[in-house]
Amino acid sequence: SGTHIPELARFALTMIYYSKHVINKINPDLIHCFFTLPSGSFGLYCKKVFKVPYLVSVLGADVPGFSIGDWRLDVYHALTKFISKSIWNNASHIVANSSSLKDTCIKFSPKQTIQVITNGVDSEQFYPNSKKNHGDSTVQLLFVSRLMLQKGVDTLINAINISHQCKFSIHLL
Repeated sequence: SGTHIPELARFALTMIYYSKHVINKINPDLIHCFFTLPSGSFGLYCKKVFKVPYLVSVLGADVPGFSIGDWRLDVYHALTKFISKSIWNNASHIVANSSSLKDTCIKFSPKQTIQVITNGVDSEQFYPNSKKNHGDSTVQLLFVSRLMLQKGVDTLINAINISHQCKFSIHLL
């Protein structure tokens, strides 16, 4: 489904309403905003009013030019482009979660410095089970996300259909 503009506006206005209380209580050195909108609007407001710097983690659909094949996102980006530019121009840092998203960010704002911090896994804490019987040809995959085109579930399913070497069990959450 997705988030709609009235919901984003309500979130931004609610955060602005409570900002003085939150800033006074927490007294942050930095605000980390996940997504340009609506969270970045809170960061921008707090920087202007309370002089608290912020950074923005961009994660995909919040970046103008990022496409999911839905015309509504293009309209949303067109309507909010000026706000997104202001949020980015006033942020201390912009962080993308992949190199390809960084490229999309640069197309939107060529003069912006975009850093990449990928989503990662702590391989010291998460690793293959050494006790698992590797003679078993069944592979189990767990996919935890929204079922959206850009997540590539269709590619995963096609790859499984092509492969005749293993039996697969897929769990979608």
